[in-house]
Amino acid sequence: MIRQGGSLWSGLIYVALLNVPVLADPIYAVTVLGTGVPVALNDAAQVVLNDAGRVILWQSGVRQELFTGSAVALNNQGEVAGRSAGRAVLYRSGGLVDLGVGTARTLNDLGVVLVDDGDTIFSWQNGVTTELPALVDLGLRSMNNNGWVVGEAGFAFGEPFYFDGNVVRRLRAEGFATDINNNNAFVYIELTDDGNILYLRDGSTTINLGALDPFDTSNQVNALNDFNLAVGGSGGAGFLWQAGVMYDLNALLLPQDQAEWFIATAVDINGLGDILAWGVSRSTGGLRALLLRQVLAPAIVPEPSSSLLALAGLTTVVPLFVLGRRRVRPRPAP
Repeated sequence: MIRQGGSLWSGLIYVALLNVPVLADPIYAVTVLGTGVPVALNDAAQVVLNDAGRVILWQSGVRQELFTGSAVALNNQGEVAGRSAGRAVLYRSGGLVDLGVGTARTLNDLGVVLVDDGDTIFSWQNGVTTELPALVDLGLRSMNNNGWVVGEAGFAFGEPFYFDGNVVRRLRAEGFATDINNNNAFVYIELTDDGNILYLRDGSTTINLGALDPFDTSNQVNALNDFNLAVGGSGGAGFLWQAGVMYDLNALLLPQDQAEWFIATAVDINGLGDILAWGVSRSTGGLRALLLRQVLAPAIVPEPSSSLLALAGLTTVVPLFVLGRRRVRPRPAP
């Protein structure tokens, strides 16, 4: 089912699975991050941006320049993988670690970086490198904490693939996978003549995410957190997908933020449900990186009793809006 606006839920209710709440709407308030291309967001609400040849870390309203070059990923430890002066680098503990000639492709929470040196792909972790010949000549987009990797196989219009640590498995579709969570579920895009089709693959189940505009050839799903909340862009607007429903993010902003900002696409989502996005100012027409943060702070509560669930009419408990954790990876500009 596709919904382009309206309420996520009326009131605040709790679900038993994972002991997390469903939040009322409007959910999101907008924070302007300033200039630069938004790359990634972590669970501490840190954001990394590329701004005119500089890598910027934004946190709590403060912008800090980390290094010159470009970033591709940020993890939950605040480490940033990128490229500087022709070399792959990792920013950690206030300094740069040189990973060698090449380009960092992605990074996970364990500090593992995948590096492409032009001839081989290798993983780097705390100074130890391991060649990964199975990943040579593949477009690497995201890696989870289990060492699974997704991206595209082939050049130009390739095929989505996932790597389970041993074998590369291709999906028989034209397109590419964009993100994988720590449960090994991933999202991918199938390119067709009638528009891009967005999918979530979770184990043996493949789910069509739908679209705000099914005929839009720019439909894209960019990120997935550990509770299968996905974000991206469709029909020229940013979306949040959860539990079978795609929502236009513009309908989920506070009224004052709706009046000033149009969310063009969503770039990333963290484990708290905060969203990194591109927005267009309605007053100036300027494009800015935005952080969409929940207006209501979720609180984890004890599991409700079966009698309470029965009272609420819940025979099957599913998470409609849940908390999670995720790694982060490079994000394309719109």
